[in-house]
Amino acid sequence: MAGKSFSKGLGLLLLFLFSFLLAQSHGHPTSGVSNELEKRTLDPPLPDVKLARTHLKKPGPGKSIFWSAGAIGAASDYAAKNKHVMLGECDDGSGWANFEGGPFEEYVNNFCDDKPTWTDDEMVQAKGHISQAYAENAEGEVIVILPKKINAAELKTSIWERYELPALKKNTAVTKISVFDVDNVNEAPTGKPNREISKSS
Repeated sequence: MAGKSFSKGLGLLLLFLFSFLLAQSHGHPTSGVSNELEKRTLDPPLPDVKLARTHLKKPGPGKSIFWSAGAIGAASDYAAKNKHVMLGECDDGSGWANFEGGPFEEYVNNFCDDKPTWTDDEMVQAKGHISQAYAENAEGEVIVILPKKINAAELKTSIWERYELPALKKNTAVTKISVFDVDNVNEAPTGKPNREISKSS
């Protein structure tokens, strides 16, 4: 009898614990962490794309150039030789375009003062908004420089794929998206782009 009573008591205890844990899981869903992040007030707020456009000078028709996956050297060299305008050169003096002024300066100040501020992912999002604004300001044919050998997973999560390319496809002022796939990511490509990205794909 004692053994049966013990087993019954143990069973009731386990049932109670299970019910308690189940109630806790419903009270705090698995998305609780993301909910907490959503409620967190960002300091500073992430730059708004529309506002970012007011801090960027337009590069002019056929002057925008984009790059990804480490091809900044080739893009910069190509821009200098062909009178294209990089994102950082579109700054209106506010420092938004080169990620040094405005909200980016506030981020640095908070970080240096050991105050809560953007996470790494939020910093990428902030830069993505500025890059998207640059793409929305583009006109005519745009040039894109990408490494010939590229990590598809890396490209998929890049600012180019997530922010710039979608904006270019939606931008009715952009007539053509021309791509150089380069072997050397540090030198400007020569000749004509080797492919074109369809705006409708």
